[in-house]
Amino acid sequence: MTSQFMPRLALVAALAAGASQAATAATIGFDALPGNTGDSFSSIVEDGFTVTTTSGDWKQAHAYGAPLPSVFVEDLRSTPFGALQVTNGGLFTFDSLDLAAYWSGVGYEVRGWLGGAEVFDFASSQAAGGFNTVHSTSSQAIDRLTIDLSGGGPGSFNVDNIRVDAAVSPVPEPGTYGLMLLGLGLLGAFMRRRQRG
Repeated sequence: MTSQFMPRLALVAALAAGASQAATAATIGFDALPGNTGDSFSSIVEDGFTVTTTSGDWKQAHAYGAPLPSVFVEDLRSTPFGALQVTNGGLFTFDSLDLAAYWSGVGYEVRGWLGGAEVFDFASSQAAGGFNTVHSTSSQAIDRLTIDLSGGGPGSFNVDNIRVDAAVSPVPEPGTYGLMLLGLGLLGAFMRRRQRG
């Protein structure tokens, strides 16, 4: 009995453990951008996440990134502005992004949304210079992330390495564990009865 039951129990335990993973990390690094520096950027899909522009004249940057490439918005005469949106069709958390400002600093605002309601919002400014990592102030699960750049210029502002964690499956409710234990108990009873018969 033990020689047949234990491998089956191990298989059931492995399947249950695999189904309860918490999150899958992804870094949207714009690695699959198909064009050249200065070519228009409107959207990209990486690791199941979609990044789209919602305002501004975004372009591809194949000569600058952390590492190459990145996306940027610029205005060399006045205040550049632009906004990006990140979605994946499910829930996720935002960890960080890399932001660089050239010629002058830029203001930015990062917002997390869930079901159309804003659940977190943080804003600050980035001084002119190379890439700096902007870390999230929230671990709240969201279904949409917006990144708004404005309030600086003239200059060029790059975004790279948007780090997010996709929620794989929620932790089961206590009743689910009870049903699983009942099923395993019935399986054990069936196996014992079958062994005797």
